[in-house]
Amino acid sequence: MSLRRWIQVLATFVSNGYWQFPATGKMYKGTLKSVCVPGLNCYSCPAATGACPLGAIQSFMATLRPNLEAARYHFGLYVIGFLGITGSLVGRMPCGWVCPFGFFQELMHKIPSPKFEIPKFLNHFKYVFLVLFVFLLPLLVWTNSDMG
Repeated sequence: MSLRRWIQVLATFVSNGYWQFPATGKMYKGTLKSVCVPGLNCYSCPAATGACPLGAIQSFMATLRPNLEAARYHFGLYVIGFLGITGSLVGRMPCGWVCPFGFFQELMHKIPSPKFEIPKFLNHFKYVFLVLFVFLLPLLVWTNSDMG
């Protein structure tokens, strides 16, 4: 097994290190949930010990309007700063080395099955989905309890 594969396995177990959930039936809600991990890692996974950067941005956008209306002017800039610094220093390296979703996708790709390519004109839709589901919907769509 290569060094990269060992690092992927280790990073997956570190970012999903709360293994008491089968016995307790509860997800981890400790202080590490307020720290972003450098990769996509579902916040609501019971074993997740860190926060997904995209999920943190969604939460920030969902609470932006109520916070501004209540004259609380704190912004979740640490998430954007974390992503900006990580991206500036190492680019997309976390996607291939420490992201649990990337690791899972690579394992799924090894399953012998017919593979197909997405047509080129659909490649830009990933940005539409990012803006729509991470920024616009949490900011603009509200529930009865005034939460995004």
